[in-house]
Amino acid sequence: QTSVADRAPESPVPRPAPVPARPFTLASKIVFVAYLLLVFVCVWHHEAWRDEADTWLLARDATVPEILHRMGYAGSPATWHLLLAPLAKNGVPYFSQALLNYALISAAVGLLLWQSPFSLLTRTLIVFSYFFSYEYAVIARPYSLLVLVLFLLAWRFPHRYRHPVQHGFL
Repeated sequence: QTSVADRAPESPVPRPAPVPARPFTLASKIVFVAYLLLVFVCVWHHEAWRDEADTWLLARDATVPEILHRMGYAGSPATWHLLLAPLAKNGVPYFSQALLNYALISAAVGLLLWQSPFSLLTRTLIVFSYFFSYEYAVIARPYSLLVLVLFLLAWRFPHRYRHPVQHGFL
């Protein structure tokens, strides 16, 4: 017996069969490690831009209600600032912002390499593209968080009716 949450609503359009994930092969692991090393070297040598430092200073100096109030002027959701706030307020070095960004994009790239249905060549080209190798990974902005959440949504989408709370959280 299935519950209502286990069944999708009836649709006149037939659904495509789910695409199975590719295994995390040795080649995928090599691509992942090469990506991690390349990006870490770039992160290590990156000098912060003013907007990166501004985000850190806002997270360090403002209270949570002030952060939420200023998001209308920030151009990005408050989640990034709220993730930075515990680090900045507890005196952790500024470089931790870059490490947090590095961790988020590494998780997104791992999910892409592990769960996407694309060929290894396509996944490798995506991972080493300008955006994934520099814009999202090295420059500490909320892009890496956005990419991770979008990949998590795509990964969990087939299970949205069985786990609606998880889907709604994402």
